[in-house]
Amino acid sequence: MRVNADDSATATFALVDESGRNSSWRATLLKSHKRWLIAITSETK
Repeated sequence: MRVNADDSATATFALVDESGRNSSWRATLLKSHKRWLIAITSETK
């Protein structure tokens, strides 16, 4: 996980599903009004 200059944090992680395929995901944590918002996006091609 890396912390960005704007106080957000980004983590990239890989998952393997039951058929053995890899899927890559990115989770972005944004700090907003003393709350953390989590955006999860798929990077699988």
